This record gives sequence, structure tokens and C-alpha cells, in this order.
Amino acid sequence: MANAAKPGKNQTKRKAKRLSPHDVAKSLVQQGEHILYLRQGLYPIIEVHVTLLERSREQLGDLEKTVLELVNAGFRAPDSLATAMGMGTPQLLGFLREIVGKDLLSDKPDGLYLTQLGHMTLEHGAEVVRVQRSLLLCAFTGSLLPRRLYESERVSLDEIPRRVNYSVLLNPEQSVSLSSLKLEHIEDRYAVNVPDKALTVESLDEVRPWFLNLLVALVRGKDQSERAFATDGHAILQISDTQLLRDWLEPLGYSAGKTPGATLVEIEETLLGMGCEAQGDLDGLGNPRIKILRVRPEFEPCKIGDVPAMRFLGSENQAPVPIMRFPPTGRDLLKGRTLSLINQDQTLALPLAQYHEATRLLAGYLQIPFKQRPATFLDYLLQQSSGLAEAMGGLYTLATRFGDGQLRNKVNQKKEQEAE
Repeated sequence: MANAAKPGKNQTKRKAKRLSPHDVAKSLVQQGEHILYLRQGLYPIIEVHVTLLERSREQLGDLEKTVLELVNAGFRAPDSLATAMGMGTPQLLGFLREIVGKDLLSDKPDGLYLTQLGHMTLEHGAEVVRVQRSLLLCAFTGSLLPRRLYESERVSLDEIPRRVNYSVLLNPEQSVSLSSLKLEHIEDRYAVNVPDKALTVESLDEVRPWFLNLLVALVRGKDQSERAFATDGHAILQISDTQLLRDWLEPLGYSAGKTPGATLVEIEETLLGMGCEAQGDLDGLGNPRIKILRVRPEFEPCKIGDVPAMRFLGSENQAPVPIMRFPPTGRDLLKGRTLSLINQDQTLALPLAQYHEATRLLAGYLQIPFKQRPATFLDYLLQQSSGLAEAMGGLYTLATRFGDGQLRNKVNQKKEQEAE
């Protein structure tokens, strides 16, 4: 692995807290982004061994510079060079052999010529040398990986589980275009482990596929645009081509050796056991989307994780909260896919709409500075619509009921923290 370039004088090392998958998911939801896929797994990368042309940190000597300038001006024979420089030919020959050995000059039958390194050395005023480096690229986009990811443990193609269908994506014989390694377009070379003195990539010598254990996310923003990234909890690799990522994602049920249809049936049967009749299909990304046809009383106290299941339900006017793991206990059927529950039980439509409205109002209440907000959440609800006091009181009751008391406690805790 190549040595990383050292930080500059104004750069200091900072140990940031490593984000967990839960932290990442919470942050995305707070930003108003809809999670389409979120899973910790093996992410494909490519290690390339390249030959870089780098500018030496030492300045070019006067004697070397004079020889290169004279050869560039047309002096081909050692005798003519020695005469022009006021030196003896035997004395100059030893020095010329040294310069030829550095590949700055080429000794051809008809005389001396500057090599590519010789021309670049004259141009930059410092000796340009060839250096072997190892760089890591994203297998999807060919972009250079963040420097922090060089520290992550790598998994070879031979080590991955046989069930994972990655071999069709990476081929040890595959070619990598040098167009993805144009160093002049890199603004922060240190961030991607490229030496600051590197001028260009001369050749690509070896290609090897690897995998890193990263958290991969595909999300949709408020403007309906999609973005994707991978992270180890510290560094973030942006994935510009979301369609390539879509094609790479394993179908629902793949890891268990089941078809998406069979997995949908298993989800429906699990929901039936929880107290609701359901019918599912797949959305455009291949994620399970379940319509809740009828809800029985025993469904209301059910939880998914530590959260009441009712809080995940969406409707025609309210987007559902994506479920990242299902069922609540036992083997996870989703494996990174997101499950959406859409209510179609009319008996639940009104209380569910009231609950969503109460949740929205609670968020608005908590955003008000402590000294400016009403004393209680209920007072805030009454101020929002004084003519519908009874309805607003009902909303607060529903919020507490569906939230299992968490919403009221959250308000009180917030008040105590700010009072301190």
C-alpha cells in the first residue's frame, strides 16, 4: 500500500466519533431524506498499481540544468557540450552517464536527446522521477477512494461467501481507464491518498479487485432526486451513478435463497400474526410495499424494535416511515431493503391522520426557543386552533397513546434540559 501524503502545516489530525448504522439512519431521517436502501456489507473496490511521475523535493542542480538546456537547444555530441560548458570531455562523460541513468537523457546513435522526464524536469525546475504507487478506486465509478478508507480491512474475491453474487461485477482481468486518474482535476490530493508532488499517471501496471465492509445507502431527497454513498463510519464515498448501484443490489430474499415473491408472502404471514391482513408487492427499486387491508385490536400494542408499529404506517397523504428490519425478532427478511406499510383500513384512517398531525405539531413545538414556547404541548395545540380545542386535545391523547407515552416524556425532558 502506498504511503499517505503528510498533512500540511495547517492540517491537524482529528479523531472523529465513528458513526453507527443507527446514527446514519437517524441523520438521514432528520434531513428529510427517504431511505431506499441501507445495509452494512461488502462493497467492491479496485486496487491499481500505477507508475506516477513526481516532482522531486530537491531543486535541480545548476550543472544538470545547463546540460539539459543545451541538449534541448540542439547540442547532441558530448564534445560540443563540453566545449560549450568549458569542461573537458572525459570529465563531462561521467556526469552524462549519471543523467542518462536517471532517464533524463537518451543516448541515441545520432546523439543525445531529452526524454519525457528530461522535458518535465526542465519545465518544473526540479528532477521528475518515476514512483510506484498503489491507489484504491470505486468499482462503480472509478473515482479515487477517501484516504481514510485505506485503513479498512480488505476482503479478497476468494474470501467472500459463495452465495454473494459479486463475481459478475469484478473481473481480475478488467481494464481501468486512466481517464479516472487525471490528477490535475483533484482539488484535495491528500484526501484521496495522492502525493502532492505527483504530476501525472504514466502507466497502470496491475489491477486487483477487493471488497471493504462498508455501510451502503441509497436515499431519495425531498426533491425526489436520488443519491448514494458508502461509509465506514468516518470517511464517506459518494456514489455518483445510482443506477449502477441499483443494478448491484441483491434482490429481496436473495441472501436466504428465496424469490422476492416468497419473501413477500412470509412478510404478509408475519403481519397477519401481528394482527393485520396485508397484501404486498415490490416498488420500482425492488423494496417490499405492503398494503394494510384490515387491522385487528391486537396490532395496536405491537412494536417494531422499540417503536409502536402504528407509527410506521403511511397513508395516501402521508409517506410511511421505512422499516429497516423485519420481523421484529428472528431472522431479518429485508437485508438492507426497506419495508413500507400503507394503511387502507378506513376504520384506522381518522386516528392515523390525527396521529400524524400530532407528530407534526410536536416537531413544531420543540423547534420554538424554550423561553418563547407555551408552557405545555397541549397549550401549544390549543393556540394552533382555539376553535377546535376538543379535537386538539384528542390529538394529544392519540399522540401519547400511539407513542406509548414517549411523546409527552420527550417534551418534559426537553424542558428540563433547557431549564438547566
